[in-house]
Amino acid sequence: MIGEEVLPGIRAVGDSTLIGRVLSRCSGEDTVMVCVIASTEISRVPGISAAGKTPELTFHTPAGDVELVYLDRIVNADDVPQNPVGAPSPAVITRAVLDLADIPFLVADAGVAVKPACPTVDLNGEVGRDFRRETAVPEDVFESLMDAGRILGRELSRDVGFLTVGESVPGGTTTAMAVMTAAGYETEGRFASSSHDAPHDVKERVVREGLRRAGVEPGDLTVLEAMMEFGDPMMPAVLGVLEGSRVPVLLAGGTQMAPILAAAVEELGMGPDTVFVGTTKYVVEDPDSDVVDLMRQASPDGFVLFHADPGFATSRYEGFRLYEEGYVKEGVGAGGAQVAAALKTRGGIRPEDVVRECEKVHEVWCEALG
Repeated sequence: MIGEEVLPGIRAVGDSTLIGRVLSRCSGEDTVMVCVIASTEISRVPGISAAGKTPELTFHTPAGDVELVYLDRIVNADDVPQNPVGAPSPAVITRAVLDLADIPFLVADAGVAVKPACPTVDLNGEVGRDFRRETAVPEDVFESLMDAGRILGRELSRDVGFLTVGESVPGGTTTAMAVMTAAGYETEGRFASSSHDAPHDVKERVVREGLRRAGVEPGDLTVLEAMMEFGDPMMPAVLGVLEGSRVPVLLAGGTQMAPILAAAVEELGMGPDTVFVGTTKYVVEDPDSDVVDLMRQASPDGFVLFHADPGFATSRYEGFRLYEEGYVKEGVGAGGAQVAAALKTRGGIRPEDVVRECEKVHEVWCEALG
């Protein structure tokens, strides 16, 4: 097991003093979770993402994910979002722990191809472009999304002790890898995948093609410049939320949060006890990636990384047990949502509670689909 257990089912990696500060500041505090959704043309590259049964259906996944959290059913997709082997969307964890801890949930649309049939805050973004052919997020769109994020962060942080910010962006680990590579970080073999067997060769090829198109060598760009050229619309929106927030922010996500943390530290001057990361144990224990090293690179003066165990090893459903075999690792802020629930309740939410609630939510979803 990686890291020390700080709450039931929650372990922490990083500087012990910083971990203590975060726990002291956030334990027992209210939070609100915002999930920033976006699409990128990169998700439709064959083999890049398993966040959908086919590359084309990855454009439906963010809408389906948040519809499930809000509505218990799918409106703008044909089925419950799942990967090709049938493991349910990690949205099930998000919904379950938000219910258990009574945490409000909000969706912010930074630029999705398929709009969800549930309430959203429209940040006036657009779908991220294929960085192998053109700039991914043009400067005017990037700045507009940051401005909208600042307003959102300021307003959401008025009456809570910390914010929880998740994401749903199929293809986002590849855009994150491209950003970190262009900014000079070590990325080879470090980024997770929604696939059981991480398609490192495909990701690395796509990133090389993007850098070659832009005439960029690793280390040529700042993190912000790299986000515009190779990122996705979620990135500037979340950065804006961080800059606008009056309280600490828990980034609910896995390796996709590495460039966000790097930009928060490098560009916004935020401290590691003000912005920290929460994910699932499946990301931290993934032998095909290294989220701990990415966080260490992103915040070299110290970082805090929480990871949660939803207890799926004991589930009676095979789809949940597939998580334990590495078929699904993270998404829709699932791990960070469980961390937030544990923080808010001072450890009152345990893995045995999470898995049983996930099973109940999954049964409701399946019944709604007939």
